[in-house]
Amino acid sequence: MKTNDVIVVKRNGRMEALKPDKIKVSIGKAFKTVNIDVSEEVWEMLTEEIVKKLEAVGTELYTENIHHVVMDTLEEHGYEETARTFESHQGMK
Repeated sequence: MKTNDVIVVKRNGRMEALKPDKIKVSIGKAFKTVNIDVSEEVWEMLTEEIVKKLEAVGTELYTENIHHVVMDTLEEHGYEETARTFESHQGMK
């Protein structure tokens, strides 16, 4: 399955293709908020891992699915504070 085959259903019901760059930017903002400087390689690896997990979930995802996968992946790699920041910035409280 390709990323282009995965559709994201937004909270407002709008649909769009899964965009890994949007995930990468959101992760970057969370790292910046908690003042953690990660290398481009780590940032890219986390994004790729998240996208692979999302592709395995199915072809139609809700934004909540994406948020949970991002938070779980960050926590799995020891970035708990970043995951909490991501959660609070995404309105997932």
